[in-house]
Amino acid sequence: MIQVKNRACVRTIAVRSLRASRMRNRIAVIAIMLTTMLFTALFTIAISINDSFQQSNFLMAGGDAHGSFKKLTEEQMETLKKDPLIRETGARLFLGMGTGDAFRKTQVEVSYMDAHEVKHYFCTPTHGHRPKEGSNEAMTDTRVLKLLGVQPKIGTKFTVTYQIGGGQSEPKTVTQEFVLSGWWDYNGVSQASNVIVPESYVKKTLQHVNIGEDEESGKWSLDVMFGNALHIEKDMRQVIRDCGFQSEDASKPGYIAFGVNWGYTGAQSSSNLNPESIAAIVALLVLIVFTGYLVIYNVFQISVVKDIRYYGLLKTIGTTGRQIRKIVRRQAWKLAVAGIPLGLVTGFFVGKGIVPLVVERSAYQGSDVQVSLNPWIFAGAILFSLATVWISTRKPARIAGRVSPIEAVRYTEDQ
Repeated sequence: MIQVKNRACVRTIAVRSLRASRMRNRIAVIAIMLTTMLFTALFTIAISINDSFQQSNFLMAGGDAHGSFKKLTEEQMETLKKDPLIRETGARLFLGMGTGDAFRKTQVEVSYMDAHEVKHYFCTPTHGHRPKEGSNEAMTDTRVLKLLGVQPKIGTKFTVTYQIGGGQSEPKTVTQEFVLSGWWDYNGVSQASNVIVPESYVKKTLQHVNIGEDEESGKWSLDVMFGNALHIEKDMRQVIRDCGFQSEDASKPGYIAFGVNWGYTGAQSSSNLNPESIAAIVALLVLIVFTGYLVIYNVFQISVVKDIRYYGLLKTIGTTGRQIRKIVRRQAWKLAVAGIPLGLVTGFFVGKGIVPLVVERSAYQGSDVQVSLNPWIFAGAILFSLATVWISTRKPARIAGRVSPIEAVRYTEDQ
């Protein structure tokens, strides 16, 4: 059989026959748009609820890092930082715990944090700046300032009393006046507040204090981010082993303690996602696919039946069944290109409006509502919409491809 280059011809026929059915096109675009809107709204609601719940967990846990290596020396911290498995780090040098009448019912931690750690601890100043090295500056949140009776104003002096040690060693109480360099709003969920001071101040203060080996004061913690949150504990143990340390026996040399951020629901998804939840999600997706299939399938089925004479005439001039199937599918993809973007936009805003209502009536009530712009929302909606269009047009395309010229000529409107 002679191979003829006919792709351009098939494309031309598909486009011109598409232009001839404007009403069908509008109905098909609306059907595809509504199907995509359902997928987008569903994914927006699901991911936004997860993000809202997770964000509340982060605030209660004190940070959003995947995990933390605890009670490190500076040498251990620098060694761990170099591990290729770690994508981002944040370092903190702990000094002491706030004490006195002002902090009697409040947990206040005094420490140094680098720029990355400030971000992961939600301590980025909304006013002012981080404390400068070599100064007596400090920054804190509005709850601490309120407890101390201090007006939030850059340059204001405030006094903090804190305790160093208290475990194996004799605790030492320090009262220090600081200059306010910056502050941020207390979020109302965090269990602890922070007073952040320069690294130079921490090291200078600890020079004349006897600190036991097991004390947290004077020790570094290294918060880390990996490529994903699927197996945080496994990754942290792997980093410890790769760097020549161990995490099994605290009585042996090279022991490093670590903690996994319990706020990551993704890290616990394999244990928390029960069969009922999986079945409900799958059932909802199948329902949307089936609904979209019925509408899109019927639109193209009616279109094919209406144009049955046209496809028969194409057969009489030598068009193959495969080429006719390509024509029908090419039309479907062109209509999908028009309908899917509209569905993505409308679906996101529909989901955005529903998320607060769902949160208020769910087990996550009280969580800070976070409407997610996760790219997976749109990628998932596009993928499922394209799959629905493909499934919906398979049978109409086969019918169009199988029609014989004689059947097409004999076809009447009554039939």
